[in-house]
Amino acid sequence: MSQHEFHVDKIFEKLTKSPPELLEQNEVVKIIELSTQLFMKEENLLNLASPIIIVGDIHGQLYDLLEIFRVEPPPPESKYLFLGDYVDRGYYSLETLMYLLCLKIKNPDSVFLLRGNHECAAITRTYGFYQECIVKYKDHSVYQRCCELFNFLPLAALINNRIFATHGGLSPNLHLIDQLAVVDRFQEPMLEGPLPDLLWADPSERNGFTVSKRGVGYNFGGDVSKKFAYINNLVHITRAHQVAMKGYQIWFDGLVSTVWSAPNYMYRTGNLASVMRVSNSQRGFSMSFNIFDAVPQTERTVPETNEVLSPYFI
Repeated sequence: MSQHEFHVDKIFEKLTKSPPELLEQNEVVKIIELSTQLFMKEENLLNLASPIIIVGDIHGQLYDLLEIFRVEPPPPESKYLFLGDYVDRGYYSLETLMYLLCLKIKNPDSVFLLRGNHECAAITRTYGFYQECIVKYKDHSVYQRCCELFNFLPLAALINNRIFATHGGLSPNLHLIDQLAVVDRFQEPMLEGPLPDLLWADPSERNGFTVSKRGVGYNFGGDVSKKFAYINNLVHITRAHQVAMKGYQIWFDGLVSTVWSAPNYMYRTGNLASVMRVSNSQRGFSMSFNIFDAVPQTERTVPETNEVLSPYFI
């Protein structure tokens, strides 16, 4: 498929049907090629400015992703930063990823995508995305191309030089934000080092860095969060990675926040979701959360079990 034959608006039409229309394999390949070219031009750390809307985990919940653009102005009217975990566990991981990549292709200066811990081959093999791709396309090629794409996603963002955003959190191997520049992101994350730490870390009431029960990354306490913020002249650290029943959670006297954007996670958790707004104000900028609920079951289509539903949900 040539550049001239590819029309991103036609892809949006397919993906916003209910149920979404399965994309042709050559369409998926073209989307990956075009978006990869954009990610290759971006640094590990994105330098962004407000106003901007920050979105947490989505996990293949396509209908709830589309809901975000009903409760907030869609791009390019608003600028968006997505913190990762686009795939796994939801019914429409592939369509969710393709929709976001098409947003990036159409709006390269107002849509930014970071890598989450689920944008990895080792994790997607277990939690649904691999099986979804195999069922839908009957071979491994689409899945393999997606995994190659994951290695190009940036790792973090700095907003107004004062807000640090990443998927998981902090690393004992990363003291200065500038150190991100030398991290090799173009690879499958290992078990140790700043790359997996950024993707897997969680805030903790215990001080210091402690080994995470997840088996990868660390728990980081309020003391190391304050030190990291002080050294890097930050006022806030925001991340995703953990379900927040009210849609978001605040840590360490407002220094750290979790933003979670998959309502009724895995279609059974009953949680709310949110997006974080960073708005311009007379004092420079302000932060707030816009909370939303899941799209009603009557307004979404569940895949037929024998066609596209991963055994993960059965």
